[in-house]
Formats: sequence, structure tokens, C-alpha cells
Amino acid sequence: MIGAYYQCYKQPKAFLHTIASFRKHYPTQSLYIVCDNGLDFSNAAKAFNATYIHDILQSGNNVTNQLASLENAKRYLLRFFEGARHIKEPYFILLEDDVHIFHPIPESICVSDMVGCNRDSAVMYPQIVENLRKYNPEVESRHYYGGCGGTLFRTEFFKSLHEKITKTPNMLDDILQEYKTINDKFDSDILLSYLTLRFHGTVTGPPTELSEPYYNNLSALIQRGYICVLHQYKEFYNKPLTMEETQLLGWKNEGAPESDVVLP
Repeated sequence: MIGAYYQCYKQPKAFLHTIASFRKHYPTQSLYIVCDNGLDFSNAAKAFNATYIHDILQSGNNVTNQLASLENAKRYLLRFFEGARHIKEPYFILLEDDVHIFHPIPESICVSDMVGCNRDSAVMYPQIVENLRKYNPEVESRHYYGGCGGTLFRTEFFKSLHEKITKTPNMLDDILQEYKTINDKFDSDILLSYLTLRFHGTVTGPPTELSEPYYNNLSALIQRGYICVLHQYKEFYNKPLTMEETQLLGWKNEGAPESDVVLP
């Protein structure tokens, strides 16, 4: 049911735990990984049976997926669309270094073209809504936007969107230029939601199953299976690698002899 698209960078331990958590529940499903001019994860990607692309041009700002320029936003989106083209499942999840999958995702929450993942308070800026209504009058005045790590995307919609955008010369450039006049910050989540709504897609969320760590009883909700995917999970950021992890990455052998990464 669920494939995955993952843009990674320079968090090797988090990278390994993220893809291990996906493969634990989805051992044979599509996994498309793009490295944003970061570290070389090709060896680990092969071990986890993933398609891996290492781009020497960077789109992010070294910390988040706030895209540095119009050109970088275009690069990010074209990568995303290319990833969608390689997904065989009806939906795919957006993996990031701070996404962890604890339980299989229920099919019952797959109800729109973009499902989650963000806080309830995430609503489009008024000027973006005003512009969107030129193309889609059904956009609400306080319309939720998702698109963060942990979001689910309907594969067929984004394959179709890619085809619409690329068959018309300069269409994506024109859309991004128009977007820049109303919002000069290219945040990947807002941008993905904007494109979805502009082309009459549906954006819903956030369901409890796709969450961020703002619940007081978070551990209990995860343990009981109410929360399946957690975004903003930075447990493995900037942590040293074990010997087993460095071997899996194909890097120099160093570190402790034990690892808690579930290997393929």
C-alpha cells in the first residue's frame, strides 16, 4: 500500500534508523532516495533495496527543507516528481531524517491526495489563499497545509501533476515565479500543498496516526498503536556511529561493536 520518497543530507545515524523503520513494516515496497549533495549513502541504500540518486547540486539550506531560491525550489520539486514516477504503490510517505515509523499505516487514513503531516494550526497564508482561489475556488479561507516529513501522497495524482507541468514548456518556472511574488520563502511543505491545491487536489489532516511530538502522553499513544508515524523525531541526530553502522554505510570502520539498527 505504501512506498516512500526520501531526501536525505548529512545525518547518517538518523538516515539508517529512518529507512530501517520503513523497511521493518514495508520490506519490499518502493523506496526512492535522493541525497541533497550530502554524505554518500549509496552503500546503505543498496543494502536496504532502495533506488538512490546522489545530486551534487543542493536545494536545502543545510538545516531544513526551506529552499534557498526559485532554482532550488524547482530542483526539489523535479526530484520529488521523479521519485513519484518510481513509486509502484497507491500512496507514498515522505521520509526525512526526523521521521520514524513505529507501526504500519492504516489504509483508512488514505482519503485524499495529501494526508497530513503538520500541526492543526498550519494554515495557508492569506495572500497564498487569495492567489489559489484564482485556480481553485474551493480553497478555504483557512486551509490546512501538510507536506512535512511523514505526509502521505497519492501516487497517481502526483504522477499526473508531473505530466501536466512538464508537457507545457516553462510551466513550472511560471508557477514558481508567480508563487515568489506572493511568498518569497520557498518552504517545501507549503509549496507542495500549494501545487496540490492549485491543480484541484485535496489536502487533509493531520490524522492522529501521522503526528508530531506535541502530545503529553506521546509514549503511551505510540505503544498502543494510535501514533504510527512521528515527525520531528530527532533522537538520532548528531549521534556517533557504531562499527556495524559504518560498515553498512561502507565507510571507515570505527565506533562501538554493537548497533540497534535493524539490518536488512
